[in-house]
Amino acid sequence: MLQSTTLSQMTSMESSNPKSNDANDRPASTERNASRRYYSTPDRNLLWGASAGRCNRPTCKTECYERETEADDSTTRMARFAHIVASSDNGPRGDPGFSIGDRDKYDNLILLCSTCHDLVDGQPNTYTTVILRQWKTEHEAWVRDSLEATMSQVTFKELEEVCSAIATVPSPRESDLTLTDPARKMAKNGLTESVRFLIDIGVARSSLVQEYIQSKVDTDYDFPEVLKAGFLGEYYSLFATGLRGDDLFHGLRDFASGNRSSFERQAAGLAVLCYLFQTCEVFER
Repeated sequence: MLQSTTLSQMTSMESSNPKSNDANDRPASTERNASRRYYSTPDRNLLWGASAGRCNRPTCKTECYERETEADDSTTRMARFAHIVASSDNGPRGDPGFSIGDRDKYDNLILLCSTCHDLVDGQPNTYTTVILRQWKTEHEAWVRDSLEATMSQVTFKELEEVCSAIATVPSPRESDLTLTDPARKMAKNGLTESVRFLIDIGVARSSLVQEYIQSKVDTDYDFPEVLKAGFLGEYYSLFATGLRGDDLFHGLRDFASGNRSSFERQAAGLAVLCYLFQTCEVFER
């Protein structure tokens, strides 16, 4: 059976082996049946975000994380990246003809909870590549529809949760809140139509975000600058790791939502991200 890897284990693996994200670094003699996983940060971020941190099995959709506790202030992700076509030739749904370089990429991965991961790998003749790809396509469409529907329900409460977290991140430099054209800015930064869809959803609540920020100014004059600085701090941090375009956008979206899978928190995070996308130097002008 194909050995699974949790997200926390993957992060640990990557930090101990900085070259592990590059498929070209694999030893040639072990490529076809390697048990190591080589998930890139952009692929991990994209899969988590597109799945809303939930299991893709239609009858499950479990939220794959545990919230912070009084003893631990970090959220723990417990999802597993399952391979649609096995990472090794003799694994579940293995295919020797499938490109080795594509086996650990986003298009060949599906987010599942531990139970459903074990199920699909234990019964590969039932849960075929066709079935898993259908699950993934339908689940991600459901996430987009749910996010769009939830956006209209975002209130000051959700914005407070998002903005309070963002405002704690320091920024390395100053910038100004100048409105920019989203279409021109997208072209400048290599953002695709899939991101345009998300920006259109988020921008629809820009007026609420602006109203919320203005309400905070009454008691905290520096709040807009503090919020902006926090977001820029994360932007430059992600930029320094090499993320660009859609990958950078999804990384910021994950940050803005606090890595939460609830649609309310994701919608609020997206609304704030898109507001700042329009009004400051998040992404190049």
